[in-house]
Amino acid sequence: MTKQCDKTGEKEVLQRYFERRENGIIYVRMVMPGDLRKITPKEEHRVRQSMLTANAEDAYLRGTPLIHATKTKWAALRKKHLQNKGRVTPISWSAQETVDAEESAKPVILTPDIIDEIVAARIQSWMHTDDEDRYQHGLDDEQFAELEQFCASSDAQMRSVISRGRQSGDYAQVVELVLDWCDIQDIAVSTDDPLFVQLVRRFAQAETQMHAFISSRNRGDSPEPLVVKVRSGERLSVMDELYRNDRQESVGAHHLSTVLNTWALFRDFRGDVYMDEVTSADVYNFIKFHLSDKGRKWSQTYATSKIPYYLREIFGLARTKNLMTVENPASNLESMPKLSKEERRRRKKPRYPLTTTHINKLLASEWYNPASNNWRGKLREDLGVRYFGPLIQLFHGSRVREPLQLMVSEVTQIDGVWSFRFRISFDEEDEGADGFVKTKEAELKSPKKLVDGLEPRSLKNENVLRDIPVHPKLIELGLLYYLEQRKRQLGDADGPLFPSSLPEPGGKSPKWGRAFEQAMLRFMKDELGFANGYGNHSFRHQFEDRIRDAQARAPWPPGMSQHLSGRKIVRQGEVVNEEGSESNYGKGYQPAHALPYLETLNFSDIVLPAPFEQWLAK
Repeated sequence: MTKQCDKTGEKEVLQRYFERRENGIIYVRMVMPGDLRKITPKEEHRVRQSMLTANAEDAYLRGTPLIHATKTKWAALRKKHLQNKGRVTPISWSAQETVDAEESAKPVILTPDIIDEIVAARIQSWMHTDDEDRYQHGLDDEQFAELEQFCASSDAQMRSVISRGRQSGDYAQVVELVLDWCDIQDIAVSTDDPLFVQLVRRFAQAETQMHAFISSRNRGDSPEPLVVKVRSGERLSVMDELYRNDRQESVGAHHLSTVLNTWALFRDFRGDVYMDEVTSADVYNFIKFHLSDKGRKWSQTYATSKIPYYLREIFGLARTKNLMTVENPASNLESMPKLSKEERRRRKKPRYPLTTTHINKLLASEWYNPASNNWRGKLREDLGVRYFGPLIQLFHGSRVREPLQLMVSEVTQIDGVWSFRFRISFDEEDEGADGFVKTKEAELKSPKKLVDGLEPRSLKNENVLRDIPVHPKLIELGLLYYLEQRKRQLGDADGPLFPSSLPEPGGKSPKWGRAFEQAMLRFMKDELGFANGYGNHSFRHQFEDRIRDAQARAPWPPGMSQHLSGRKIVRQGEVVNEEGSESNYGKGYQPAHALPYLETLNFSDIVLPAPFEQWLAK
């Protein structure tokens, strides 16, 4: 603790970690944070070293390097302990360890429970120190007088803060003591926290209690020790790094960031409390808050299916790592908060199929003007994706990134039929996890080397792992001509069918086809004036409408529509034959068998652009 003395008639407040002993010499005194004291020998819990001077400025110059080195070693010890989590191995911090820099802790959000914990630890430390000084070492006359003097001076200071609050002349000094104590406890707090004033008041009250306790002992009484309850365990914040390290190799960047962002929201809502203190009611109230207008205004489906799933993942990992002992609070939700039907409908994002008018407007727009100067970046040069990107979506109802992730070698003949070959394999352990799975590129059949800079590709689920015939209209429009051009550009290498699909190297969250996807969405809204609910997904829905029309004329075999669209569940009201257990076996229909059904789809209402070679010459 920082002590104040009154030997000169003026109060002296030294910088944090410095104290002046009875002989006038200044010492550095540091106490190891509580979590580290549990795993280190007792003799290493404290640092007390003389600065060999009574001059405060000289002491600061000599002591600052020691304080920094000690904190750095403690940071290294904590890092080592986290790496060894679960092993019962005593660790000595005196071993030579280095870290790049001491990590600055993000302030916790104070709660009444956290304040109780800070104050309880302070009382416990007071009693431990007094027991050690009084009964193990003993107090001589000078030390006894110094203790009496310190208690009287400090008590007056604390009572001034309790009675006058911020207007007390001692308030700033007590704030320093509070911050000093929180730092020792490895709890970063902010003076801007709404409950910080309450923490200062509770801290001052605890100090006066201990002054009375020590004064009673000084009179020869035997007061009952104050009963305090010090919590133990791990806080919510410990899971950020743990979850990231555990899952970053097995899930995609999107899923990882989504889960961690949800966890951060929950921690902000509940506070950085101990894992075992979280209940199902906390999860319920968290979801309810973000369903409301005060929160993120989530949709009902997202709030009641996605959010519990994300939280259940992290709490489940915490239980697996023995960081919490109570049941998973996200697994015991017997009821969910609900929006009214009207509010559900209002928040649901509309998703409409493109009409003939929409499609023809796009195909006759500036998007299909090869000489247009409206394009910058990748799409200015990649005329192939500007021409064939929308057309593949039109004729195949593909997800926007499916054709954008194709390699040149994956447009090939299968049994004499030109086909798109989507060949992406998933990590088995996370197959289909929430629709976002980090994938590995399948081994290419082509003996050609790959071009440099390829990032892993990802697709929605295993239904897109299929070979589908190229629609004859695309061949009529010059897809094979474009394919030969790309082959000549690549030479002996294999690369993306559309060069603009490659993500920027070194990006935080690289995604194939992002340039096209974002440009098309902006063009539809800003240039074509398509209303809310129309976007890249709308190609997919119009394709399914054409399937319904074809099936009304003649039945399709089970699973054919799902095979061509890569979807098991189509939009509500979709009139397609349901697929049975045959979907669980084999690789689906061969392109030669699927082609006749693809050809039955009617696109006579669409005014198509000139073939690619003629279009380029415009």
